[in-house]
Amino acid sequence: MAVAPVGGWLAVGGRAGKGAAPQVATIDTIGAGDIFSGAWLARWLDLAAPMTDGAAVREATEFACR
Repeated sequence: MAVAPVGGWLAVGGRAGKGAAPQVATIDTIGAGDIFSGAWLARWLDLAAPMTDGAAVREATEFACR
């Protein structure tokens, strides 16, 4: 789940964590959630890992937050 401006929260196997986001100057937030979701899915597919792989979920979340 994206939580601007702090990054994204993730939960896998009963554990939760946060993916950090860099500080940027916001110009327009239209489509931000779509971009986050698309980037997360693209990285997830690139990793080809199961949904139970917490490290891969965190990697995809941090990638989408950048």
